[in-house]
Amino acid sequence: MQIAFISQCITFYNTLSSSLNQVYPDLSFFHFRTPEMYQEKRQPTFSHLIIKLNNDKKNKKFLSIVKAQNPDIVIIGLTTDENVKPRGSEKTVFNYLFTDMEISEKLNVFFHNHFKKASSFENPEALEIEILNQKYIGLPSILAECLYLISIDKTAPQIASDLNKSTRTIEGYIIELRKKMGINSKEELAAAYSKIFRDATKPNLAFKKVSKYLPGPEKPVYKSLAKSL
Repeated sequence: MQIAFISQCITFYNTLSSSLNQVYPDLSFFHFRTPEMYQEKRQPTFSHLIIKLNNDKKNKKFLSIVKAQNPDIVIIGLTTDENVKPRGSEKTVFNYLFTDMEISEKLNVFFHNHFKKASSFENPEALEIEILNQKYIGLPSILAECLYLISIDKTAPQIASDLNKSTRTIEGYIIELRKKMGINSKEELAAAYSKIFRDATKPNLAFKKVSKYLPGPEKPVYKSLAKSL
């Protein structure tokens, strides 16, 4: 599978691509520092385009051209800065948008799903996990983080404290999570998270979202990467 990866920050590209390659060696990454470099160089037919977003207003026009030239390409936008997150009509050129701490986690689940699709589902549980994975990938960043905190048995007030939100807001998030995941209870949400990451999450992920909630000195790698952008 040939994947174009556009990122001005080489450290960001190297960390993510090497992490994913360790888990999925069939992925072939082609690095371009800018959209212009992508357009100037001759490329193979890419199945996916991953782009680290910045404040460049030309991104939408560039990605629209890419999509027109290759309608089947899957475009994944990545951002570590809430201020450059696409909004409104800008979102339409992306198949997926992953933000901040969820970037490596969701990319890992995304490619895990892709490779599993190559084989047929052997039992109903495998199909259930596939459906849960697809729903998880589509979750907004804040809901994905809330789901993780639910999975480690945190109460709504505790989650509110961790995310600096009101308890009522968190209760609203939980209701929204149940709707988006098609699940009836908080307990089932925790079980769903465990199913999703039972075999999809690997220990060598570049971004460790969970670490800020765990004891000890370990800190998420994404913070140091963000400083280099």
